[in-house]
Amino acid sequence: MIEVKNLLFQPLSLHTRNGRGLHLGPRQVLRLPGDDVSAEMQAAARRGAVSLTPVNETAVADTPQPPGVPTDPALESAVRSRLGFDSGQAAAPDTARVARRKRS
Repeated sequence: MIEVKNLLFQPLSLHTRNGRGLHLGPRQVLRLPGDDVSAEMQAAARRGAVSLTPVNETAVADTPQPPGVPTDPALESAVRSRLGFDSGQAAAPDTARVARRKRS
């Protein structure tokens, strides 16, 4: 397995060896089989756009999960909706109401 990490702060699209498209968000990490790494990915690694790192699968499976990270998808979606991330808007103070309070 090869870990492909986008080192840029913008989305990046690459092709795998078999021609499949690979879309990486800013700083996103994906794992691919080693034989899917294309010449385009290697060129992007030389330019500094991506990082190609070999990954030992047993080390990945043995890595402990940090405490406090929700592993249940239902719990994670409940936390995200509670914080306002599912609606596309983060909970922010109403600036118009704050401005009115300051004026009066």
